[in-house]
This record gives sequence, C-alpha cells and structure tokens, in this order.
Amino acid sequence: MKVEPNNEEALNRFNYCIEITERFKESIPIHQKMIDENPYNQFAWYNLASAYRGCGQDDEAINAYEYVLAINEEADFVYQDIAEIHFKNNEYQKALDILQEMLATYEPDEEVFYLQGQCHEALGEMKMARYCYRKAVHENPSLSEAYFRIGETYKHEGLWEQAYKSFQKANELEKEQYEFCLAMAEAALEIGETEVSIDACETAIDIFVKRYEAYFVLAKIMAVNGDTETAKEIAQKGIEVCKSTIELQYAICAITYMENQPKHGEILLRMLLEENYAMHDILFEFYDELKKDANVQRIIGEYN
Repeated sequence: MKVEPNNEEALNRFNYCIEITERFKESIPIHQKMIDENPYNQFAWYNLASAYRGCGQDDEAINAYEYVLAINEEADFVYQDIAEIHFKNNEYQKALDILQEMLATYEPDEEVFYLQGQCHEALGEMKMARYCYRKAVHENPSLSEAYFRIGETYKHEGLWEQAYKSFQKANELEKEQYEFCLAMAEAALEIGETEVSIDACETAIDIFVKRYEAYFVLAKIMAVNGDTETAKEIAQKGIEVCKSTIELQYAICAITYMENQPKHGEILLRMLLEENYAMHDILFEFYDELKKDANVQRIIGEYN
C-alpha cells in the first residue's frame, strides 16, 4: 500500500480484513494518512467511511462517503451505504431520498429495492413496501427475506390469507429458518390451518430449542383448540428450557382464565403485574377475549 496507495484491489482487501477483524478504530489513522498524501484517493475515503461506520461514528462516515461521490460521481454503491446508515438511525425518509437520488441515474438491484421496501414498511406505507419487495424478488426470485417481509406487511393489515401465502413461499425458499417458521405458524393459526401451524412451531423449536416464541404460539394453538392441559404443559416446558420467560408465564395466566378459573387467574395476574407490568399486553396476545373482561382490566388498572 505504501508503494501503490491507489491500488483498488489492495485497498479492498485491506478493508475486508478490517471488517472481519473489526479493527475499525485502528485503521482510521492509516486511511487518514493516505488521504493526507492524496486527497483524491476515493478508495481510501471509502475505507475511512467504512471504519467510521464500524465505530458507530455515523456523521463522520456519511461525510467520508460524500467525499467519495465528490471524487467519483459514478460510485453509485455509496448511495446505498449512506441510506443504510439513515435507516439504522430510524431516518427512513432521508434514506428514501438518498435512494431516489441514486435511482435518478443508476439501475438499482434487489438490495436497493429491498432497502426501499424496509423504509416504506417502517413508515407504515405497506402497499409501497410490498411494491418494492416485489421488485426485489423480480430481480432475485430466490430472495426469501423479501417474501417474508411481504408477509409481514399483510400481517400488519390483518390480511392473513395473503400473509400465509407469502410466509409459505419464504419457507419453501429457505427451510428451517426460525422467524419464517414462526410467522407461518401464526398465519396458519389465524386461517384455521391447525396442523400446518403445529408442524411449523415444532420445526421452529427444533431449530432454536431455547427461544420462547415457538412455545408461546404452540401453546396458543392447543389452547384455542380446547386442549388447555397440553397448552400449559408446552408453556411450562418452554419456561424450563428457556430458563423462565415472562411471556410464557403470562400465557399460563391466560390459559387459567380460559379454563374458567378466574380466582386462580387473578392470583397469577397480580404476581406477574408486580414482576413486569410492561409486558401485560402479552396476556391479550395469547387470549384476546380478556380485553373484554372488566375484572381483568380493573386489576391491570390498579398497577398502572
């Protein structure tokens, strides 16, 4: 690098080494020295931006990326880097504006369309998000994550049939992915595909035995279908395996109410509200009917 400080391949390899070793802070003065020697070294500027980004110094990273564009306006990949920083910082409209600036000149790929979709989804613009995700899968039909996100937008709108189809496609493309299995289980439960939902939950538990979510959904499936005893066993098993989770404890509380044991349910509910009031909505996620229970609402109100 001392002999050829503008060698693109060498600087790319150097940047790769920094990323895998996460030695971002140490690399900053090295790249600054290169820039001091040659202020128009776009590759050094890009590496410096990546180093700042790795250190969480986002403003400095964006400034460095902008220098890359000033030196070489055809460095279209930099727009995506800047947009990703804005997205990470919940600045979704800024991210979209940057991407739109890029699209005015350059042909996007599936990653750009996908990032656009994420921004629109975060802004609550579900139809636009789906439009972008579909453009992403048009570019890359095997992009399972985009199908998953399409399902999530439908789920947000309560369109469970469409959500199920999208989650199903994601699962077909990438088998044994925990979030995909769990999403399909939830959607299948909503549309009455009980067996599919159970299979998806069991697959999810096999993948990550110590994560509570699949136990929660599987217990809910059993409880909704009248098998509250099995539902409690599943939730209890999840508590033991996952080393106790408040979500599964709230699930057992909800099951107690489903079994028409309001006094026992109240004892459990008060204990849980004392322990973690903030999570009490999980009770209604498991058993929505409890929202209409005046006594449950009164008890919750006492701890507010």
